[in-house]
Amino acid sequence: MGIRRKKLNDFVTFANDNRMKKLVCILACFSMIMGGSQLLAQKRNEAGFVVGDSYYLGELNPGCHFLNNHLTAGVFYKRNFSDRISLKIASNYTTLSGNDTATFHYLSNDIVGMETRKGSFTTSIVDMSAVCEINFLKYFTGARKNFWSPYLLVGVGATYQLSLDGSFVGESGDSYYTNMTGVGYDTLMYQKPGNLSVNFNFGCGVKYSLSEKIGIFAEWMVNKTFVDWLDGFYQEMPNKSVYDSYNAVQQIDYDKRMVDVQNICNTANKDWYFYFQVGLSFAFNFNNKNVCYDHLR
Repeated sequence: MGIRRKKLNDFVTFANDNRMKKLVCILACFSMIMGGSQLLAQKRNEAGFVVGDSYYLGELNPGCHFLNNHLTAGVFYKRNFSDRISLKIASNYTTLSGNDTATFHYLSNDIVGMETRKGSFTTSIVDMSAVCEINFLKYFTGARKNFWSPYLLVGVGATYQLSLDGSFVGESGDSYYTNMTGVGYDTLMYQKPGNLSVNFNFGCGVKYSLSEKIGIFAEWMVNKTFVDWLDGFYQEMPNKSVYDSYNAVQQIDYDKRMVDVQNICNTANKDWYFYFQVGLSFAFNFNNKNVCYDHLR
């Protein structure tokens, strides 16, 4: 009996020791941090749609933002890893176009012979991107306190060209057309390299929580491609087999056609396109369990 009482007294003395109290506090704090990390890992998912405006920069529009605008629409899924970081997978469809006459009028400057080239194009594209959203402020959809935040976007994507139609006038005075096959003059074709482009994406936006499960946002997204054929203006060698087949009959001047195409292109100026979009986001959990965000409310 005396031995048991002695052990109990020793345990009480150890528990009251300052070092023990500090150890308990450290363990408690560590447990709270780990618990919070696990809580933050169980973030809500979000899905929604966007509508907005798109425009292009390239040979037919070297610097006029928001010129030749077109409607864009898309859908997205987003996974929130914390109140600061999210990963968004998105897909958009839009039309892009350019026109030398409109750009020349807007700039009041005959850049690369726009007035005489009279180039124009229209293309339809679909793209997919994976971008990281970085919130400046703590945010989650449904918060009463942290209900808005500006954010940055950075990621990568791919663009697939669905259609392409256009035309221009060469230095020789001959008219050319562009399409999904390439740049053509009668039967002489300048072959188009492909239809798929890899992009680098970046931008910014602002988001606002409307209710427990619905958020609204507006963002500006830059899509930098690494190709020069999105607008149909690119430099590629002519299809020699076609040229050889018809040259004897039509007397097509190979060198003159090459000069015409090369002089209207700027291979250093890759094509860009931009989105300005507004969207609705709907928050949900796959396991149908509510996640506690009281530390953010």
